[in-house]
Amino acid sequence: MEFRNRVPSGIAAAPIDGIVLRYGHLYGPGTGTNTAEAAPALHVAAAASAAVLAIEKARRGIYNIAEPSGYLSTEKARRELGFDASVRLNAAA
Repeated sequence: MEFRNRVPSGIAAAPIDGIVLRYGHLYGPGTGTNTAEAAPALHVAAAASAAVLAIEKARRGIYNIAEPSGYLSTEKARRELGFDASVRLNAAA
């Protein structure tokens, strides 16, 4: 019997609200690489920003969080969370 695509009915019917952030391949400080090596890519500062936006906006759903590419759409994250993949932290500030 194939179980990989089945969700137990008790779990599927559970009244759970949540936010799922589907991050691209991370790069930047602490990742071991300073450049985007694979699409969809995402700088760690933009990933952190997306997490903060998701908490602040508290809009349940699944969001693709990555730099713009033909690989996937991040329009929902931009529209509903205000996600901006170009966000970088200024260490000098």
